[in-house]
Parts: sequence; structure tokens; C-alpha cells
Amino acid sequence: MQRSGAKPDHVTLVSVLPACARLGALEMGRWIHAFADRNSLLGETQVCNALVEMYSKCGSLREARQMFDRMPRRDVVSWSAMIGGLAHHGRARPWSCSRP
Repeated sequence: MQRSGAKPDHVTLVSVLPACARLGALEMGRWIHAFADRNSLLGETQVCNALVEMYSKCGSLREARQMFDRMPRRDVVSWSAMIGGLAHHGRARPWSCSRP
């Protein structure tokens, strides 16, 4: 896209980041994160959600948490991506359910 002069938008990034996650292409995901930052796309909740999921699936929970903490807005997808990433890597705490 860049060679042809087309400028990726937030929809493009949201489409490409899951491929990075599936391939474990952490460095490419980091490059996309930097691109999103340079092009003011980190205000888009969908882009941030895709980054949280990509970092989680690539095993970089620290970067996933940093992205999650810096998000300007969080939705149910944001929380699900972060919780799912933590759980997948064995970082979920058991919930205690006490009944009266």
C-alpha cells in the first residue's frame, strides 16, 4: 500500500493486526503500533483493541497492559481482549464466589 501511495486508515490496521497475532509477528505489530501513533490513529478504540489482542497473543503482556492502560476509551472488547490475554498466559486470578 505504501509503495502505491495509498495511506492505510484505522480499518486497514484493524484488519492487519489479527494476522500479526496469528503469525506471532510481534515486530511487525510494533511497527504498525508506531505507524498508528505517528498518524494519530490511537484515538480509535478499535485500533487499540486490536493492538491489545495482538500483543497478548504474541506473548507480550506488558505491552498489552500498557496499551490497555493508555486507551482513551475502553469498551467490552477492550476488557475481553485484556482478560483473555491474561487468562491465556495463566495470569488470571481465581474468582472467589461467596454466597450468603
